[in-house]
Amino acid sequence: MSTKDRLTVMVVDDMSVSRALLIQSLDDLGIRKVDYCVDGASAFKRLASQPVHLVISDYNMPGANGLQLLSGLRKYKTTQKIGFILITGMATEQIVDQGNELGMNNYLKKPFSTNDLKSCIERVVGPVYWRMRAPRLRCIACLKTWRAKLIFWRKRHLPSMKRSATPFAPQMLWKLCRLN
Repeated sequence: MSTKDRLTVMVVDDMSVSRALLIQSLDDLGIRKVDYCVDGASAFKRLASQPVHLVISDYNMPGANGLQLLSGLRKYKTTQKIGFILITGMATEQIVDQGNELGMNNYLKKPFSTNDLKSCIERVVGPVYWRMRAPRLRCIACLKTWRAKLIFWRKRHLPSMKRSATPFAPQMLWKLCRLN
């Protein structure tokens, strides 16, 4: 089981659209254990009882902002070691410095792409084995199309290898899924 399969993440954002985009990006990366809260106070209460590996929090929220949440997490032994990524639309030097003083692991400036989020997460939790899953095939036609793309890809990218010796590596699967 890879790190991304074990990784539990909490997204803290008061804006439903931003929260949904973050959760969708995490799902695209293969991170399935995702929970969310709509403000810093409720996030702190939930994290105190059920800690996660990583918190991805917006900076500007009503009640407790992202840095106040981070400050509260770093005060208690059960939540001290939770990884923390701050997402903000205004990454000023003052906000970043204050976050670093409080123990922020990384920050991400809005707008961001899924690849930006991936590299940001990897800087916090270390290299993660990212592999896209094979598509779910619901009919024979889909299976035949998928198999044809695999054979085409093998012939194109691995001409020197014997067909029987060609490993079905995760990188091949990832590239194949990108062909869809």
